[in-house]
Amino acid sequence: MKSLQFLTALIFVWLSNPIILPSSAQAADKLENKYLKQLLLRIYSKTGMSVPEVGDAHFPNVVFVTQQFLNGMVCKNRNCNAQAATKDTTVFLVNGLDVNTVEGESILYHELVHILQFHNFGKNPNCKSWIKREVQAYQLQDEFVSDKGLDMPWLRSVTHYLTQMCPQ
Repeated sequence: MKSLQFLTALIFVWLSNPIILPSSAQAADKLENKYLKQLLLRIYSKTGMSVPEVGDAHFPNVVFVTQQFLNGMVCKNRNCNAQAATKDTTVFLVNGLDVNTVEGESILYHELVHILQFHNFGKNPNCKSWIKREVQAYQLQDEFVSDKGLDMPWLRSVTHYLTQMCPQ
């Protein structure tokens, strides 16, 4: 149910105001550009979306932030336990997220899908566009964890809820 609460709150991310990073946000120095590029190229191989070059304005910037910051960004300051979010070309990961685990790496992978969606298609113009992009990101994340030998059934079930979120 926490995943559904998180998902419900995510719909407002694309409507949010520009992000101002808290002073505690730190660059993800342990996430080297080479590693990010490998993940982006995997997404390219699955989707055909073009990948920005390192140094390009659309190449992802990954920062670790507090849980409180993510709650404010994703959940209008409610405690929804969000682990990550993306705004334009920046990926926000909660402090302590271990991207060396399949689950942690899959969360980063999901957010990188959004980076490429932004790079290729710009901002979401409406709810239906947002849903389409989220469904794609969750489907690719599910495939990613499956390829790594892990099964996370909620990734498949969340897409059903997503398709019902936009007003008719």
